[in-house]
Amino acid sequence: MKKLISLFLIFSMALCLVSCAGKPEIIPVSSPLNMLRVNGDGYLTDGSGIIQLRGVNFGGWLLQETWMCPVISLDKTVTVKDGEDDGWANLDTLEAFESRFGKEKTAELFRSYQDNYITESDFKNVKNLGFNCIRIPFWYRNFMADENGTYITENDNDNPGFIKLDWACRMAEKYGIYLIFDMHGCPGGQSGDHSCGKSGRNYLYNSEEYQQIMENLWVKIAERYKDRACIAAYDIMNEPLNNADSSHGVSAENAADPWQDTTLRVAVYDRMIKAIRAVDPEHIITVEAIWRLDKLPDPSKMGWTNMMYQLHSYDSDEKTVKELVKSLEKARKRYKVAAYMGEFNPAIFYSGSVSMMDKSLISYTMWNYKTTSYGESAWGFYNKVLTLSDIAALCPEAARDKIMKQADGKIYSLEELTDSELLSLYEKLWSAELLSTDSYTLNQSAAELLGCNTL
Repeated sequence: MKKLISLFLIFSMALCLVSCAGKPEIIPVSSPLNMLRVNGDGYLTDGSGIIQLRGVNFGGWLLQETWMCPVISLDKTVTVKDGEDDGWANLDTLEAFESRFGKEKTAELFRSYQDNYITESDFKNVKNLGFNCIRIPFWYRNFMADENGTYITENDNDNPGFIKLDWACRMAEKYGIYLIFDMHGCPGGQSGDHSCGKSGRNYLYNSEEYQQIMENLWVKIAERYKDRACIAAYDIMNEPLNNADSSHGVSAENAADPWQDTTLRVAVYDRMIKAIRAVDPEHIITVEAIWRLDKLPDPSKMGWTNMMYQLHSYDSDEKTVKELVKSLEKARKRYKVAAYMGEFNPAIFYSGSVSMMDKSLISYTMWNYKTTSYGESAWGFYNKVLTLSDIAALCPEAARDKIMKQADGKIYSLEELTDSELLSLYEKLWSAELLSTDSYTLNQSAAELLGCNTL
């Protein structure tokens, strides 16, 4: 009997060793932060151990998406899907404001919005919640004054885009949080979706001019931040080719299917990776496959090194999510790339996604940290709902009837407001009082699913 027990114990220990060998031990993020790299087994490491990134997206901060931000269309005819969806995007707001208020006042308004929407307290809060990573979506117009690649200022130190990214780095270093810089909106648009800053374009792939503008910006970013250990990765472009179809306004010559295309996005990735590597050989680079990883190539055949392959999942069924997680695991083993789920939302879609990724040591960032909507929403870790009456109350008295008369209690547009009425509304709507995360409601379901400290 003793011999049998001994054999059982030896066998159990052997199984344990095999199990432990298959799943490395995760270490806490160090302070100060160390530069991350992808090791020979496809795991993130800071040089002393394996790191799993867990965090949120700061979507809506540097690039507004109308459906989840305190922004309202100024033209109800700007729609997609035959009028079913609002097509108003950040470039529409920017150009409308500049037309009505001038460039200087518009810049002041957007600066106020960005200063108030995300503050130091949000970085501190992310850390206290137990996260160690923030993905920061930005777009080219944070840095540029027009669509032709003209920078807002020739001095990068005075450029509002770099001022914000510099500040984000300082906050990340202070609170021990890694950042992923995500070019959510590329020059010319890398998709047909509003999330790239303008619906219906997808011009990037057929335009040497826009690709050159994009390359120039990525080189500037890489040169400026090449020594900042707080940056976990550069995310080349968000959801390339998403909604690049005629129903979103994309012309036939620029249309493409993200489920099928394996050439357009890879060519742009390859160009940007080579440009970045020429000035920054150290930082991890992440590329996105939407919506399946088989659309990305073997990195060794491309000459890509220190890579992280990324998926986004807005899937509700367990089977699909399990397949996506397994595909990330396979890519890590086969290609020796790190595995990352850049966007997902367990409070709306499949609730078991977090535990799946934790078991597989896949890094992830939930979409999104905070949302403002005009109806019930669980898209944010923090949410705020604004009603027609809420918006009307912020308007000068003469404008309130214009707001309240809109059909079905839905806010379709603010096109009937005068310039002074519109300016007054947005000065209040984008104030510190209304944009502070303290005025938003915690999404308890998301907090529980992500295992956060909420006390």
